[in-house]
Amino acid sequence: LVCFRYTADEDDMYRIFDSWDDLASQPVEDGVASLSSGGVGRDIISAACLLRAASTLQTRISKQNQLLMMERWLRQTILTRGGDGKLFFEREIRSASLVLASYREGKFNSFTQEKSQEEKAATNGATAATTGEMIETRLSFLRQLTQTVSVAKDLEMVVLELLLQRSRVKVADGKDASPTLTLQQLDGHLRQIELLAMWFVLKKP
Repeated sequence: LVCFRYTADEDDMYRIFDSWDDLASQPVEDGVASLSSGGVGRDIISAACLLRAASTLQTRISKQNQLLMMERWLRQTILTRGGDGKLFFEREIRSASLVLASYREGKFNSFTQEKSQEEKAATNGATAATTGEMIETRLSFLRQLTQTVSVAKDLEMVVLELLLQRSRVKVADGKDASPTLTLQQLDGHLRQIELLAMWFVLKKP
C-alpha cells in the first residue's frame, strides 16, 4: 500500500499488486519448498523490508511505528535516488526479499559465481573457486549464528546489504555488467563480520 500511494500511473498500480501477489506467494514447487517459483512468502518480505528500512534510516524499528518507518524509508529513497513506488518495489523490496530468502534457505551459489568477464580476468579459476567455497562457508556460519543467537541477529542486516551489493551490477563504457562487490571484497567483509559475530557471542554486549 505504501508503494501504491507513491505511484501515479494506474496501470503501474495494478502491476505492483500483481508483483506483490507473486512475491508474497509461498515458495512451493511440485510440493517442495523452492525459490525458483519467484515467491518467498510474506514473512520474508516483512523481514527484508524491516532490515533494509532500519539500515537506510539507521535506527531500530519498533512494532508500534512500522508503517510510519516504511513510508519514511520509501520517501527518503525516492528523494535521494529518484523513481516512484513501482521502481521502489522492484529495486528495493523485491530484490531484498529474494536475496534474504536465498540467504535464509542456504542457497549461496548465486553470490559466489563470477559475474562478468572482467571479474573472471581478475582471478584465475582456482582462486575464484577457493574464494567462492570460503564465502559459502562464512555465509553458512553466519546464517546459523544469526538464526540461533539473539545477540548476533542484527548482523543479518549487514549480511543482507553485502549480498545485495554482490547481486547488483554496474555498466560502464559499454562493457559487460560487473558486480559492485567482487568475490574478494565480499570474502574480506564477511571475515570481518565473522570476527564481530564471535565477539558478540563471547561478550554478549
